[in-house]
Amino acid sequence: MSLPLKITIPRINQTKVMKFAPNMSVFETCKQIREKIGEEGTGADHGIFQPQIEGKRAARWLRNDRTLAYYDLQPNEEILYKKKHRTIKVKLQDDTVKTVLVDDTLTVGEIVNVIGNKLSIANPEEFSLKNEAKQEDWLNSTLSLHEQGVGDDAMLLFRKKFFVSDTQISVEDPVALHLVYVESRDAMVKGHHPCTDEEAYMFAALQCQIQLGNFEPSKPKSFGVTEYLPPAYHKAKAKKIEQLVQREHKKLVGMS
Repeated sequence: MSLPLKITIPRINQTKVMKFAPNMSVFETCKQIREKIGEEGTGADHGIFQPQIEGKRAARWLRNDRTLAYYDLQPNEEILYKKKHRTIKVKLQDDTVKTVLVDDTLTVGEIVNVIGNKLSIANPEEFSLKNEAKQEDWLNSTLSLHEQGVGDDAMLLFRKKFFVSDTQISVEDPVALHLVYVESRDAMVKGHHPCTDEEAYMFAALQCQIQLGNFEPSKPKSFGVTEYLPPAYHKAKAKKIEQLVQREHKKLVGMS
């Protein structure tokens, strides 16, 4: 018994009906498609992609070592024979955007490793991805992007998921250190990390030293409360808050 399928080939913008044995592996199916359509519509990095069925199944790549019967393909169902690689846009914590070429069949965990290697991060396993459109949820590291409904145009957020002790954050890994710093700073300013008044003023003073440089009594530089302190301090008397932060800022003169 044969299984007729509609094979859409984006590279040559054609759809062909082909018949396959249900017990054929996906690898053998790809080989048969290549033989029938010729070199014009194929390439070494092509594979079989099954589009989503709204409300029933997410889009997915078919694994080469599985059979067609395993995926319960229906007669005359449309599948795509297309390139496995695509570019993804990844936004880092400091809002810079990187464009990365990845194998679309990889799991999110594997893609994170690719991104980490591109950024020269020593411990990429401590990071993960979120879909910018659904920032509250981490993507499942064991599934591919398409299996989680992440389309080709999605913006992905590369964030620190697992935090370690200070002794494990090395100055020899400056990119990871920078991303941890930016994420921690933003968490403080947004009020996600509870802190005492003393800690809040100390952290604000550190930000002043980083962004404004040394405190100069002759020409003190003002700062925006919302940019340096958690929301709990935004309605406080600005002048008093500024004086308290400046008191801590003076102690940091000369810090690089």
